[in-house]
Amino acid sequence: MDAAQISDDEIIGFLNESRTLAREAAEHQGSLRNHRKRGQSAGMNVRAWAQALRAIKRSDPDAVMQDLRDQLHYMSLMRLPITADDLFAGVEIRVTNNTRVSMDLWDAYDLGYKAGRHGQDIAESPYEPGQECHAEWLRAWHAGQASIARELGPDTEQATASRKRPRQPRMAGTERRGRRRDGADTEETAAAAA
Repeated sequence: MDAAQISDDEIIGFLNESRTLAREAAEHQGSLRNHRKRGQSAGMNVRAWAQALRAIKRSDPDAVMQDLRDQLHYMSLMRLPITADDLFAGVEIRVTNNTRVSMDLWDAYDLGYKAGRHGQDIAESPYEPGQECHAEWLRAWHAGQASIARELGPDTEQATASRKRPRQPRMAGTERRGRRRDGADTEETAAAAA
């Protein structure tokens, strides 16, 4: 759609929606800053907190442990000797069963949300049907799909189990380009390359 085909009213609508979304994003950033400040006031080490969150995103315990070992090695080389005993002196993990259950549900939601966002088939839940974590994963999968639909706009539809990701309708006269799943060029891509 070029500028001649869109009305000024539609342009204003898009501009206002952009401004609203930017304002909402700023509010969320402010909430996150306030959350960190509250954690710091409660006694949390904010730098360690941020590093732990970054490590969790990697979700590869071996890589995280290797990074920590390398950091300790480098500190020792720089004459800041820290031993395992120094690191773990007085550390005792005390988590109640309720907190463990809560963490399991949070993890299930997080995995389900990511699966929905990435177009994973809804039947690929890692949890057994009937488990509380399975229900949470399914709820989050739908939330992940809905977030894609919101991002793509009102003209899109939510994916079903047979169609992985929602798609925006193509405008008349546009061609689909890319590669098929088997790696071969589509006819339009082959023609464009010629």
